Amino acid sequence: MRINTYKHQIEAATYEVFHQLGRGLNKAIYHKAFTDALIGKGLAVTTGKIFKIKCADIFVGDYIADVCINENIVIQVMAAIELKAIEETKLTNHLTMMKLEFGYLINFGQTAEVKGKFRMDRLI
Repeated sequence: MRINTYKHQIEAATYEVFHQLGRGLNKAIYHKAFTDALIGKGLAVTTGKIFKIKCADIFVGDYIADVCINENIVIQVMAAIELKAIEETKLTNHLTMMKLEFGYLINFGQTAEVKGKFRMDRLI
């Protein structure tokens, strides 16, 4: 499946959940509803997948993905009033360290937001 297909399914699940639940709930509720919506679309979804982070071949910590699709696309689910630029930067850096190409920030705030991010060393 191509990344555009995932993008459309992720966006559709985000807006479906936001339409049904509205704003103002906690992250755990959105996370569960969003995960269920993705599974309902036939995607291979795992939650809480741990990625080992290394620096100069030394283990320095873990990144725990809220949602992972097909073991190679991570999704960070948020319920913030607004999405801050630092969150996008952190996800992009994590993608680079994990050597994954794609990730998404999903925010169920004042509106539903979907931000696709690419690995830093893939940027031109």
